[in-house]
This record gives sequence, structure tokens and C-alpha cells, in this order.
Amino acid sequence: MSAISRASFRRPIVFTIIPLVLLTASSSAVADPPVITLNNLYVSSMSYSTTFSQSFYQVSNTGDIIVSAPMEPNQLDAGDWISPKSGMSNYQVRKTAGDCQGPPVNQWIPLNYSPSWVAVAGGYPHAYTFCWMTIEISAIAAPSTILGSASIGMDSSH
Repeated sequence: MSAISRASFRRPIVFTIIPLVLLTASSSAVADPPVITLNNLYVSSMSYSTTFSQSFYQVSNTGDIIVSAPMEPNQLDAGDWISPKSGMSNYQVRKTAGDCQGPPVNQWIPLNYSPSWVAVAGGYPHAYTFCWMTIEISAIAAPSTILGSASIGMDSSH
């Protein structure tokens, strides 16, 4: 081989460093939708007043079910209607049947409010009252899809 041909084989070796980038699929977790839970419940209260007593049932805008305690004027947290407690204002509640005092039958109430229904016993010297109702919760965006339903009975006496 001649000197010229050998020189053509002695080219400098050039290394280029290329960074290695690994591409992975994004795994952003999608949160599960909230779980709506309404349970059948009987609420009873008594007062030592000689003229007035009431039992109440409230679907709270904080995600709680609040009821009157057996001895007025206290109240109890009877559980959560939504879990986890977020996005409550995206839901609504209505009474579909019954005679408890409060928002009327088939009127949707958005749950950025806290609607309550009551059984009121009034009169002297003693009185007793009973009422019942069925309630439903749906998303405001899909009112025909009922997410939870319950039958509620209440009585009150003094």
C-alpha cells in the first residue's frame, strides 16, 4: 500500500455525544368520582317545652347529613352524603314524596345551600307530630341520573 492510501484510512475519529432521552407515557391519575350515599333514617326528638318541639333533617353544603338530637336543641352529624367532601355545589337534592315541612316536592335545591325539612309539634300543653319523605340527589349537569335516594321518617313531641 502506498503512503497516500494509508493516510486516507487514518482519519480522526470524532465522537458525538447524543443525550439519551427516555420517553414514557404520562400517568396522570384521574380521580375517582365522588360517592353519593343516602341512608334511610328515622329522626325523633322530644322537648321539655310546653308549647313547641321539632325534628329536622338537613342535607348540608359541607357534605354532611345533620339531624336533630333526641333532646332538643342539639344537632348530630348523621354521616356524609358525599365522599370525598368536594364539589358539593355540583349536586342538587329534592323531595320526591312526603309531607315533611320544607322545600316542596320535586323542587331541585342546589347543594351550595343546605336545605332542611322539619316535623314541628306545637300546641299546649302536649303535642306529637310525624312526617315522612323520600329524597334524591343528582348532579346538576345530569338531573335524570339519580345518584342516591332515601326514605326519611321524623317525629317530634313535647
